[in-house]
Amino acid sequence: MTRGVSSIKMILGADVVAILALLGMSWVGGMVYMAGCLAALVALLYSCCSNCSCRSRCDQMLPGKLLMAFIHPQSSPYSRGQLAVSGLALVWLIGLPQVWLWQSVGPLAIFWVMMIIALGEIRTDVCQGRDGPVCSSRLQASSLPIIQSYRPGCGPGLPH
Repeated sequence: MTRGVSSIKMILGADVVAILALLGMSWVGGMVYMAGCLAALVALLYSCCSNCSCRSRCDQMLPGKLLMAFIHPQSSPYSRGQLAVSGLALVWLIGLPQVWLWQSVGPLAIFWVMMIIALGEIRTDVCQGRDGPVCSSRLQASSLPIIQSYRPGCGPGLPH
């Protein structure tokens, strides 16, 4: 019943490290990045969870139970728009902070340790929908020539 709580804490913790590092350089930049993180998390969860076939039996405390109240599940494959939103959200949450974190080894190391722990837990334990017929983690790279190795979703991919 509490699956996903520690991975969400780790992702938020990593982003807090990135926000604090950026606030030290630019208060406005830190606030913009913080607002963007909230929007990116919501967008990522919405774009991944909306097509999840395990929504009726989702045992994630967050976001599974919360999102079930707001998202009507679809049984269709992920659209290019959903994949694009997921990709942009991941770039915002993980890629963008590298621009300023590389300047300081401590925050950079903390960020990556927390992200690796979170992504490892998500991949191995959090989402149970990876067996669904439309799970984005089952997409073949050959079907997405523009996004060759990107595999959002649960299980072998990212949060779903």
